[in-house]
Amino acid sequence: MTTENEPTADKKTESGPSVAWIACLLCIAGAAACIVIVLAWQLFYRQDQASQAEKAASEAAANVASEAPRTAPPKEVVPPPPPPKPVPPPAPTPAPPPAAPVGPAETKASHILVATQEEAVRIREEIVAAGGERKAFSAAARKYSKDPTTKTLGGDVGWFRENGAMDRAFTAAALQTPVGGITQPVQTQFGWHLILVTDRKPR
Repeated sequence: MTTENEPTADKKTESGPSVAWIACLLCIAGAAACIVIVLAWQLFYRQDQASQAEKAASEAAANVASEAPRTAPPKEVVPPPPPPKPVPPPAPTPAPPPAAPVGPAETKASHILVATQEEAVRIREEIVAAGGERKAFSAAARKYSKDPTTKTLGGDVGWFRENGAMDRAFTAAALQTPVGGITQPVQTQFGWHLILVTDRKPR
C-alpha cells in the first residue's frame, strides 16, 4: 500500500509552484497597470493645467488690451486768423459855416450921427443921465445928429433887414441890442453912431 501512494504525493508537490508563479505574475501585472494609470492621470492633469494657464493668460491679455486708454485722435491745428486790416481814419468833418448874426429878420431903430467917438460917448452919457428913454434919445438926435434926413425925425431910420442895404457894422450892433437899449458908439464910413433899438419883427 505504501508503494501506490508515493506517486500521488509527488504530483501534488509539482502543482504547487505553478500556482505561485501565476499569482506573482498577476500581482506584477496589476502593479504595472496601476503605474500606467497613475502616469496617464499625471500627464492628463499637467496638460489640463497648462491649457487653463494659457487660457487665463489670453484672457488677462485681452482684458489689459480692452482696459488700456484709447489714444485720442490728434486735434486738427487751426491756423490763426489773419490780422485785421487797418481802418483808415475818418475824414475830418468840415467846419460849419459861420452863424448868421443873432436877431430877428427886421429891426426898427433910431440913431445919432456925430464926427468923433468922444462926442458919441458924451452924448450917450447925457441920454442915460436923462433916463435913457426914447424921448431923451429923440431930443438928443434933434440937437446933435449930423444926419439931415433923420435929424428932424428924432433919429428914426425905420425898418431894415439883416442883409439889407444898411451898413453891416450898424446892422450887427443893432441886432445884438435888445429893444429899448442903446448901443455903445459904432463906427461906420459915415462917422460914429449911437443906435436906439425901438422895435423888432420875428422871422
